[in-house]
Amino acid sequence: MNPDETYRYEYTQISSTNEFSVEISTGSTYIGSIHSHPENGYDMFSFQDIKTLLATYDNASSTRARDVFLSIVVEDNTTGEALIYTLQIDQVAMLRSEVNAVWNDPKYSGFSEEKKINLIHAEQAQKYEKSNNQLEKSFLEQFNNYGISLFKGGNTLNNWDKLTLNQSTITKTPCQ
Repeated sequence: MNPDETYRYEYTQISSTNEFSVEISTGSTYIGSIHSHPENGYDMFSFQDIKTLLATYDNASSTRARDVFLSIVVEDNTTGEALIYTLQIDQVAMLRSEVNAVWNDPKYSGFSEEKKINLIHAEQAQKYEKSNNQLEKSFLEQFNNYGISLFKGGNTLNNWDKLTLNQSTITKTPCQ
């Protein structure tokens, strides 16, 4: 964001030697980032992504924190169309509490940060695997109480829907 509250896009490609991890920049002038997952990964947000969303919020300036987002670009397995999912924070205290509850779970104590995230992701991968490719539903079930919202946009970015879970059905609410 510029000082006059307008935005500018700065493309910064970051490569990683680790297939399943890339460091995302945060700081007072950052409000978000967009990334993709490798082909042999899942086309939905991971716990590390949620943790990064919180870190982006924590490191953004107080005047910009309300605009924090995290996006992922994926390929629709059925149509081949590019899709973009975006997360935004609704209740930061709720998000912080849930992230800390997972991160500080005693079953992960004594492990390095890398090993801890790998164990958390292994558990999450099992949930995604059992979802019968209903990744949106699985994500909403896993992160329902995290105080975040999930949005889905098509490859033209002209239409966005907020996705919510109503019992076991995904409800799409068009964004204005």
